[in-house]
Amino acid sequence: KFQKIEQMFQHEVCVEIPNAFWNRNSFIVSLPYVEGFHESQILTKITPMQMTKEILEYYEKDIQGFLDKNLIRSSKSSWNCPTFMYKMFQK
Repeated sequence: KFQKIEQMFQHEVCVEIPNAFWNRNSFIVSLPYVEGFHESQILTKITPMQMTKEILEYYEKDIQGFLDKNLIRSSKSSWNCPTFMYKMFQK
């Protein structure tokens, strides 16, 4: 019964591409096991880059140019890009 279904499948479905399902390349990826490794060792947070006032002004001008050209848009998202965050010191 299965051979009949297989033959019917080959003749009806695989008419145009007879080897569509039978000769596919398969890729198997194996990762090396590292003893003593734990998920907590994966770095998920990095410290933000410190910027001088001149660099900050340059990036603000650059970002404003992108906003003016409609290449980017402002967002109210709580997920901020750490590259553009800076700490303001109180005097």
